[in-house]
Amino acid sequence: MISRLLSLLLVVSMAQACKQKGNSVQPGNVESIVSVFAQDMYYEQLTDDQQFVIDSNLNSLNESLLFDSLLKQQGQLVILRISDQNCSVCVDAELEELEELQGRLMENQVVVLASFENKRELRILTKGVEKLGVPIFSIRFDKVDLAIEEANIPYYFALSSDRSVSNVFIPKKSFPDLTNAYFTAIASKLNSTR
Repeated sequence: MISRLLSLLLVVSMAQACKQKGNSVQPGNVESIVSVFAQDMYYEQLTDDQQFVIDSNLNSLNESLLFDSLLKQQGQLVILRISDQNCSVCVDAELEELEELQGRLMENQVVVLASFENKRELRILTKGVEKLGVPIFSIRFDKVDLAIEEANIPYYFALSSDRSVSNVFIPKKSFPDLTNAYFTAIASKLNSTR
């Protein structure tokens, strides 16, 4: 509920910012922003409060962390969900954005959950991310049973120790301010529960 309200406020503030900068807010621009939020809200409603069921022995790609242990230790995680079936430009963009998010949170609070047929490709793609201290977990496609999976795009979500999903967010490369606002909100939420 809170994230939907934040989303609505963000749309209004973006439109006002455009007006203040002297940019005219074209109906097409507002419609595309509203369309983005409508899709996010649809999947958020379907996915929020779902239970995230995952193998308790899921090990990180470099085999240094168990997912369950990390979740218990941190209490909450922010997860970037990617797969080799997602748009490769979208996946690359979000892996680059992880440095920004990681800088706002404690070590190991951000996790990449990836489904790639070719593990070598995944290792090459995420090499820089692991250097940031972001654990990478590889999981089969059929092992993630969340409604948002049908969108087949990278997305973020928060996972609490009771395995409930919240704060689902679908980033859009064309709206970087939205991603930044999400990072600010999710960092505030996770840092306030410590």
